[in-house]
Amino acid sequence: MTNIYQVPTQILSDQAKKSAGLYRQDSPENKEMLFGIGLTQAKFEDVDKIADEMVELEGGQEGAKSDAEVEQIEATEAIAAIIKWRSKKVIPRARIAFADDKRLRHYRPGKLRSKRAATVLREGRLLVNAIQKLCSEPLAIARGLTAALADEGAALVAKAEAEDQEAVDALAYQIDNTEALDELEDRLDDKLAEIERCAKAVFEEGSAARKRYRLNEIRNYIAVMHDRGIDDTAGATEPDPEPVTAA
Repeated sequence: MTNIYQVPTQILSDQAKKSAGLYRQDSPENKEMLFGIGLTQAKFEDVDKIADEMVELEGGQEGAKSDAEVEQIEATEAIAAIIKWRSKKVIPRARIAFADDKRLRHYRPGKLRSKRAATVLREGRLLVNAIQKLCSEPLAIARGLTAALADEGAALVAKAEAEDQEAVDALAYQIDNTEALDELEDRLDDKLAEIERCAKAVFEEGSAARKRYRLNEIRNYIAVMHDRGIDDTAGATEPDPEPVTAA
């Protein structure tokens, strides 16, 4: 959540729907006064619509986060499989087959310094190429550095590439979803603040009409309703939110 009131998205959404509902229940005289300062019915309808859009986006947010986490786990496992193939099957055989032979350098027998996906994928491709290049050598054949081993590595690399791309795509979708929700929250903050400013400008201080559109009143009311497990937003029958006093 990034709204200026630092409240959960659901409460902010319900606050907006409550504001729209209270406007619909307001008197024609009060509506006329709000209209005179540019606060039209269409603006309350827009607030109501944004609130619904926020709830829909938030509903997909957990799914997007879960999908991104699953894809990242699968990508990490695929990268780990390449590292294991390298350390258990390729390098030990290469060291035995070529020992101090200069051809050993093709297998890059040193320690893999980074386990970043891009680094491991590059290493995997280089090892596959090395095995393919030298697999006809008698020493390589004798130690199992065969075309079959290269094919095994190529399959691991291909799988890791696919899994890594899926993880990237899933994370990008999650980020897009979060940014879209943040944007809606910012828009809603602005519109709710406008409602409060307009009500303050046209209604007398301390009047029920002004209190009706005070953000703190509505937000606290919604928070109390949530605590009580009551779904009370646009369908409210009370003319105004009950003021919430400190215990």
